[in-house]
Amino acid sequence: MAAEALSNTYLCIVANKDVQITMDGTSSDAVALDIDYWTWNQRQELEDELKSLKKRLEDALDTLSIVDLEQMIGRAGQASVILDELYQQSLTRLIASVKRNDVQDQIQETLSTLGYEIVEATLKGETGEDFRGGHFMKLKNASGEEIVTAVEPGQDEIEGEQRIRFNFYDKRAPVITLGPGRRFVVWVQGCCFDCPGCTSPQWRTADGGVFTEVDELSQIICQTPGIQGLTISGGEPMLQAESLAHLVQMVRRRRPLSVICYTGFDLKAIENDKEPARMKLISLCDVLIDGPYIAALNDNRGASWVVQPTGTFYQRLLCRNERYFCFRPPAHATGIFR
Repeated sequence: MAAEALSNTYLCIVANKDVQITMDGTSSDAVALDIDYWTWNQRQELEDELKSLKKRLEDALDTLSIVDLEQMIGRAGQASVILDELYQQSLTRLIASVKRNDVQDQIQETLSTLGYEIVEATLKGETGEDFRGGHFMKLKNASGEEIVTAVEPGQDEIEGEQRIRFNFYDKRAPVITLGPGRRFVVWVQGCCFDCPGCTSPQWRTADGGVFTEVDELSQIICQTPGIQGLTISGGEPMLQAESLAHLVQMVRRRRPLSVICYTGFDLKAIENDKEPARMKLISLCDVLIDGPYIAALNDNRGASWVVQPTGTFYQRLLCRNERYFCFRPPAHATGIFR
């Protein structure tokens, strides 16, 4: 059953690499919708993950437990949902790009009646000419007067992330003690726990810290050279889950960074509560490290990830995928969480 679920989902993801859709107002019957292009390769990442799970299942079927098989079936179901979301995001962005082009055509047509001609028309995105970005146009009349127009992605297309703010205590890079490789770390401000012996009591209150735009911080993270991932700690990240989920989504659109999140909440408590923002945040993480701080178990060595997590690692390391399975401390590893 697990093999069938993984295989069917994998084939569906592969089949959706290039899909044909019909669009109202187009002259052709169908146009290509490149989901990887419009979602910054998120479909390909999903395909790679399912391919890895299929191989693991094929290579070790006789040794996998019932729990492992159930988790694989669950991940296959989750991947199907994610694929549907990626399709909808791609369709929205394609339609928005077509509309931006239509608006520029209308502007050009109107200005041409006033004697202006196009001298330059460009598409500007993350990596040069890009239909996902803004449409820019420079026009000039016989007198040399210039007009520059810009039709850029709207807030509805990027789900309003640029308007979202959150409160953080500190940010730093590179950090090598809070995840594999060199990482950008954000410590959020505010915590609902009152752990005895807390090493950072100044992070508890929601009144401190620095408020920042999610878009601004995502740009800082993505422009930081030499990092392999983003780690979110605190404070308590789940108190600002909605903003952090948007932050992760914006970062992932620009760079394929891994994401690790620490939380004082137990994963089961989060799943039982079913609070949408928190469920969204953990679904975006490669690794979730859950459980409260326990001063008696703190040996002041931190968590070294050079070979595997060591030191103060009494919390559980919950892997969403196989990206960091090799770093799991055997005593605390729990496999893939859904």
